[in-house]
Amino acid sequence: MATPYLDEAERCTRVALLHEGRLLALDRPDALRATLPGVLFEVIVSDHRRAPDVLKRIPGVTDVQMFGERAHVLTDRDNGAAADRLASSLTQAGLTVASVRPLAASLEDVFIARLHQLHGTPS
Repeated sequence: MATPYLDEAERCTRVALLHEGRLLALDRPDALRATLPGVLFEVIVSDHRRAPDVLKRIPGVTDVQMFGERAHVLTDRDNGAAADRLASSLTQAGLTVASVRPLAASLEDVFIARLHQLHGTPS
């Protein structure tokens, strides 16, 4: 089966991630999700348009992707204080934080991280 919808691919037993005809990864969905470096958080704030700029400046944040009004924030590690650091930085920037919670990586998160690696762009 081929699909551009990674949420559909989550249900498969084996997945190949392709970009422009190039194989980025091939494995079971759970194994692919386990390759995402760092810890992923879902962040919901009052002003989702300003949030990415604030989040990208926080030390330890390696990637920010917006999914509607929710930000997926990848940190280089979680020393137990990452969620608090994200929330306090957003609050200091004048944003009202509705939620910061750890998030299980999706295949879409993995695909985006692999694209950054492929193109040598910072996340």
